Amino acid sequence: MTVSNEDQAQVFAACEQLVDDAVELLVDLIKIPSENPGYKYDEKLYTDQGYTDLYDEPITRGGETRVNKFLEPLLAELCDETHIVAADPLRANLVGVINPDAEKSLTLNAHVDTVPVGLHEEWTETGGNPFNATVKEGRVYGRGATDDKGPAACLTKGVEAIRRAGFKLRGQLQLHLTAGEETGEGETIGPGWFVLEEPRFKTDACIVAESSAPPHTNGICLTSPGVSVLTITVQGKTVHAAMRYRTIRAGYEGEELGVSAVDKGYKIYRALFELEQEWGLKLDPSGLTPYGFPSIPIGWVKGQPKGIELPFFIADHYEMSMAVWRYWFEDRDEIRSEVNRVIDEVVQSDHWLRENPPIVDWWYDWPAFRIDKNHALTRTVAMAYEAAMQEPPRYQSWQPVSDARWYQDLGGPSILIGPGDYRTAHALNEYIDIDHFLPAMQIYALSAMDWLGYE
Repeated sequence: MTVSNEDQAQVFAACEQLVDDAVELLVDLIKIPSENPGYKYDEKLYTDQGYTDLYDEPITRGGETRVNKFLEPLLAELCDETHIVAADPLRANLVGVINPDAEKSLTLNAHVDTVPVGLHEEWTETGGNPFNATVKEGRVYGRGATDDKGPAACLTKGVEAIRRAGFKLRGQLQLHLTAGEETGEGETIGPGWFVLEEPRFKTDACIVAESSAPPHTNGICLTSPGVSVLTITVQGKTVHAAMRYRTIRAGYEGEELGVSAVDKGYKIYRALFELEQEWGLKLDPSGLTPYGFPSIPIGWVKGQPKGIELPFFIADHYEMSMAVWRYWFEDRDEIRSEVNRVIDEVVQSDHWLRENPPIVDWWYDWPAFRIDKNHALTRTVAMAYEAAMQEPPRYQSWQPVSDARWYQDLGGPSILIGPGDYRTAHALNEYIDIDHFLPAMQIYALSAMDWLGYE
């Protein structure tokens, strides 16, 4: 289907009329806390600081459902059907369907959960409250502005623009506002679950709305990497801290007396750091992913005497957890084997670790997604990008992970594109630039019209 220049101008004008509405919608969404409860929260800290006064449920549970209950009336005005779909009633997904009986179909997806906010007082741009959505100097500040409530607002208003311009889609369009993306639960409580459970929610293709910059504003993301999560636990032997010298100096008892788990764990840390440097020399032959992308960021480290937080004992416990990032074309098992080999080399070089091997727990994997540059969906989005951005299509990888993979696994080729710069996501004073909204809304609207046809 080709959208005529006249009709394109009409829907683009409707998008322009709705930009302020999209900003207002984003402000309303930010004001509803929806931190993903899959993260481990310091409940005592939240209680002591009074943060829990902002939530209906303990810490964060219920926020995703509250956001989607707020959005449901908006989608009801745009869609022929709306459905609240939930494996957990406090963590609901929202689905809106236009033309449910039509054959050709497309999904527009965005997620409504966010990452934790951290210490509220460090949100200087929002007056110490990360949910106090603040509009200033062409930006909207607040948790979720970029990831992913800004794209969700643009997606919703882009669809509204089609109707405002006087057009009716011929094919079936579904809007999926989903839960659990931030912790990979899209597979178990989000689209990877409900599309599998309810085949009526499966469509021919999916556009995932996420902030796709950098390097290009509203860049067309043809792939994302894969990531495995790994936790390593090292056992030591505790003794009075004053005996440290007798555990590390020649001529004393050594490991018969005590062993610092931190010392042993740090050996593994350094070895993985060196492996990470080697990976910096690898390249993506497609040129989509920035050079040096594969990495092993250590997310957290804990080393202490078990159950004791005073430095008067030699630490007998050490844990570190990390995300092991790989290019889209790399094999998960081969990458894991390489990491395991490096860990084992450290273990074999150390007497204590040989006798007391660490626990190496690969406990989660989020696969990559990939769509061909010549796929029909890519061509549709590229056409819309060129019209909205007034420049040739800009292709890239998306460097985090996303729900695109779950649609792909269920037979729905997916692509990712959206407003905002991902470098502000997961950060204090998260924001999105309002001037990214209009082209994103135009891309979503024009893509839907081209893919599904209209009258």
